[in-house]
Amino acid sequence: VSARAEATASARAATRAALEDAEAAMREEIRISQTEYSDEARVSRERAEATEAALATATREFETALAASANEHEREVERLRESLRRAVEERRSISERAEETETALARCRSELADAKANAIEF
Repeated sequence: VSARAEATASARAATRAALEDAEAAMREEIRISQTEYSDEARVSRERAEATEAALATATREFETALAASANEHEREVERLRESLRRAVEERRSISERAEETETALARCRSELADAKANAIEF
C-alpha cells in the first residue's frame, strides 16, 4: 500500500510539475505572442504615421500648387482685363477720330461746293 501511495504521490508530483511546466510554457508563449503583436502593432503604427505624414506633405504641396495656379490665373485675368480696357479705349479713340474725319470731310465738301458755286458765278 505504501508503495502505491508513494507511486500515487510521485505521479501527482510529476503531474503537478508537468502542469507547472505547461503553464510556464503557455505564459512564455503568450509573452512571445504579445511581444510579436506589439512589434507588429508598432510597425503598423509607424507605417500609418509615415503614410499620414506623406499624405499631409502631398496635400500641402497640392494646395501650394493650386494657390500658385489660382494666382497665375488671376494675374492672367487681370492682364486680359487690362488688354480689353486698352482695346476699348483705342476703339473709342478711333471712333472719335472717325467722327472728326467725317466732320472735316463734310466741311471740305461743303467748302468745295461753295467754291464751285462761287467759281460758276464769276
